[in-house]
Amino acid sequence: MDLLKNTFKNYFGLELPEYENFPIGFFESTDDYIRYFKKTIYFKQAVIVPLIDNGMQIEDRIIDLASGDGQMSLALYLLGYRNITLFDLDRDRLDFGIKIVKFFLGKDIIVNEMCDSAMNFNHNFDVIISYQTIEHLSNTGNYSIASRDCQRVFLKSINENINKLCYFNAPNYTFPIDGHDTGKLFFHYLPIRIREIIIKKGWVKCSWSGISQPVSLRFLKKHLKRFELITNYYAFRNMENYLSTQAPFDYMGNRVIDYDINKLPNKKRFISLIGKILGTNMQNLLPTLSVIYKVK
Repeated sequence: MDLLKNTFKNYFGLELPEYENFPIGFFESTDDYIRYFKKTIYFKQAVIVPLIDNGMQIEDRIIDLASGDGQMSLALYLLGYRNITLFDLDRDRLDFGIKIVKFFLGKDIIVNEMCDSAMNFNHNFDVIISYQTIEHLSNTGNYSIASRDCQRVFLKSINENINKLCYFNAPNYTFPIDGHDTGKLFFHYLPIRIREIIIKKGWVKCSWSGISQPVSLRFLKKHLKRFELITNYYAFRNMENYLSTQAPFDYMGNRVIDYDINKLPNKKRFISLIGKILGTNMQNLLPTLSVIYKVK
């Protein structure tokens, strides 16, 4: 808990309120409270910092797509950003995101929001943050079977409407292990209807109630014609940059090893070397695409 509080103060310049200081029912438990702010801290370092390093400005119009409970938007607000739109299909989660921003910044602050499906996204912004969203897109709502056609429609809209930067986080199609649904080797290369049958028969266990469609760099490049990929190790320029700015927690709230950049293990040194050789193509070898695209 001390690490959480100290990191929060270090990152955002204010004390993290105690669990007891939030209105009753705000968080279901202390564990939920801890998970929420660990993710807020993670998003600041893993997403917002590299976007700033690659040109995101305080005045940019930013859309937090599939904003969920609002951790990403809260981190942006706490860093001084104000022109943010929370976009989510789930009305309850969207309302919670707005409520927590107002808790920190005051009830009079204006919080832009859109309650809609990402399939209906057709709005002009400078920056879009799409974290674990594109792999789920479908015309049948949340937690369903994703559609490649829906992904194409979505990316066409992004290509036409975003003026500056795109951030995407999604399971990587070119990584041989199905990193989202089953954890099985090559499973995500099967046609999605075959995957559906196998999962429904119970021959393979799926980690959630839907089926995702991982994406590849090649797929993104094909549909983001106005953009170029500018990062090569997750959303950073290189592994050293990535490791030196890591938050102490990962997306799931687990403690992250604090590496000495000058004394990396041999495996990390080898991967770093490969990254320098491959450049942006290094992303093809990683289990998750965490990438930033910039208008050419």
